[in-house]
Amino acid sequence: MAAGLSAHAGRQAQRALRRWVVAAARYTECSAACNCATNTCDNLAEGRYLDVFGHSTAGAPGYNVESSPSAQRDGSSGTWIFYKDYNTDRPFADRAIVYGDLVFIKCGYSPATWLRSWGAGHQANGLGIASVVDVPAGDIGTGAATFRVHSADNKADGEPVMLGDTIQLENLYADAGATSRWLEIYGGSIQAGGLGVEFSPLRNRAAGTSVWRITAA
Repeated sequence: MAAGLSAHAGRQAQRALRRWVVAAARYTECSAACNCATNTCDNLAEGRYLDVFGHSTAGAPGYNVESSPSAQRDGSSGTWIFYKDYNTDRPFADRAIVYGDLVFIKCGYSPATWLRSWGAGHQANGLGIASVVDVPAGDIGTGAATFRVHSADNKADGEPVMLGDTIQLENLYADAGATSRWLEIYGGSIQAGGLGVEFSPLRNRAAGTSVWRITAA
């Protein structure tokens, strides 16, 4: 099944992250506003979607990352695949993704790129973001491209992630500023109607800014 992560946020910060889950048959249940039989979800009013936009040279060739009002602005620019291991052709094909899993996240737009933290963010102790064709070998062990999946619906670690769930993504890069950071919207974007995206040292900096909903791709 193709699925996405769409945002569930307050009026001032609503956006959506899309994700494509290859382990389609693993979805046997859906949360509110989604239909597992048709792999569809209701549109989220005023939501935005995690999106690659424009070329980036943030440490390696790739794309800038921001949020778009369009779920499919340019082909699969808003489609994301969760992997158990970096640079593998086998995503979570053996089981459903569960809360607490560590994942690597690849964008479906060609050429495919991996999501990672990079450079400084606009907020204090925050980090910037990029989607790169290849994560430099020296950065794999730093946690810059590694994410832990958390529930925003108070589900326990070990429970399966379902279509329609709201989640938070923790980037595991640690430095003197913070031990980890959270994927969230912050500031403006290049594209019209979008919002910026970066990593915050605060899990809940403002209402809904770091909460993302899984939607059908």
